[in-house]
Amino acid sequence: LFWCEYDADARLLRYVNAGHVTPILLRRATGQLSLVERLSEGGPVLGVLPGASYEQGEVRVESGDLLVIVSDGVVEAGDGREEFGEGRLVEAIRDEWGRSAPAICDAVLARVRAFEGGRPSRDDLTLLILDFGAVPEEAGQPAPSDGIGWMTSAPQVQAT
Repeated sequence: LFWCEYDADARLLRYVNAGHVTPILLRRATGQLSLVERLSEGGPVLGVLPGASYEQGEVRVESGDLLVIVSDGVVEAGDGREEFGEGRLVEAIRDEWGRSAPAICDAVLARVRAFEGGRPSRDDLTLLILDFGAVPEEAGQPAPSDGIGWMTSAPQVQAT
């Protein structure tokens, strides 16, 4: 489970990661990807350890940052030899930088499927991207309606 709350006035993202694949915050400087920050504050997988405690993380979000949340099926997608992994995920997003969040989701999932080489996915492929575009009052316009991209794909089941 990954929980987060965005305070637009303070530009703060508060979150707790309870054993989920670590979400990443991609920071933009001078129009390019400049830093990858992992949002790992939290604790163990929710419900596994009785009495477990969880820490809340907090991070300042800047205009143009992207929050990327994926299921394990995305980073663990395989080509028969290795997994897609976080490095390829970040590279795929870097290649699509500047496009809308839904367009980035489409492109990244297409790259994951191509990496699998036509093999059926072993797990779901779920990807959520939140684009913290310009703060509306700074940009002089309303917030864009396409600031969130969300795509999911169930594994293909083949009968034998």
